[in-house]
Amino acid sequence: ERSPKGARSCGVLHRDHPGPWRMQFPNLAESDFDFHLKIIMVGDSGVGKTCLLKSYMGKEFTEGYVSTIGVDFEMKQATIQDKKVNLQIWDTAGQERFRTITTSYYRSCDSILVVFDISDKSTFSNLDAWLEDVRSYARKDVNMILIGPSLLFYQ
Repeated sequence: ERSPKGARSCGVLHRDHPGPWRMQFPNLAESDFDFHLKIIMVGDSGVGKTCLLKSYMGKEFTEGYVSTIGVDFEMKQATIQDKKVNLQIWDTAGQERFRTITTSYYRSCDSILVVFDISDKSTFSNLDAWLEDVRSYARKDVNMILIGPSLLFYQ
């Protein structure tokens, strides 16, 4: 797996019809990947979005809870069914004050991971609001995946 240099600062989004949103980088030839996918993780603050992302990226999660401010993202290259896929995974803040910022990212994504903590009933109850945001702001053909990890698993 290789990580593009300067990927955070030089990406340009465009859409090929029909097809997913793609991110191109000047130092990566379009032919390097079969697919470019943008994935956004949403859900209440403290449900484990950052922990899930760090785990998937193979990074160690630091002790102590530090809330995401706004949005952050990681990139990972993967091979899925013999296809080279460039994944751009966005980790969003779950606090209400960041809601308008995070919803602005919905339209340009291919998939949305809606995360709740199965050990916290209030985060499950709040799923209706998150799903309503997805229906209101995302493309109608967006892939939506519900994920219910338990933070107790990570402790």
